[in-house]
Amino acid sequence: MKYFIFVLFVILCITTNSYGETNLFFGVYTHHFNYRSNLNEQNNVIGIKHKKLFYTTFENSNYNRSHFIGYYHHSKLGKIKNVNINWNCYFGALYGYADDYIDLIDGWSIAILPTIEFQYKKIAIEPIILPFDGGVFTIIINLRF
Repeated sequence: MKYFIFVLFVILCITTNSYGETNLFFGVYTHHFNYRSNLNEQNNVIGIKHKKLFYTTFENSNYNRSHFIGYYHHSKLGKIKNVNINWNCYFGALYGYADDYIDLIDGWSIAILPTIEFQYKKIAIEPIILPFDGGVFTIIINLRF
């Protein structure tokens, strides 16, 4: 059941795909600036973006399986040589942080995540800094198809 939403979303994206509207993304690096020894540095992010919607699942800093689903906004900021610089903003429902956020409905809460993305052709790198647990830095790789 925990991957049912992800599989359903992938099927939807594949059956309605047009070029550049679907991205798969993966977390490749995480670092916590809070040096507690029990924080998760391997978050195993996997997700999909399609048109204006996204879904991701990952292991959060406390080793809990988390889910983030919602609306995604993408804007081009500029270009340096062949690299596009984009601004992204994710807004949606977040599950898996029971004690860290306001619990709205059965463990789900609202979250907003603004990011900057560096895109070269069909690959993009999205470094993210989160202000939680003393600061978390993570790198996401986006693959467009």
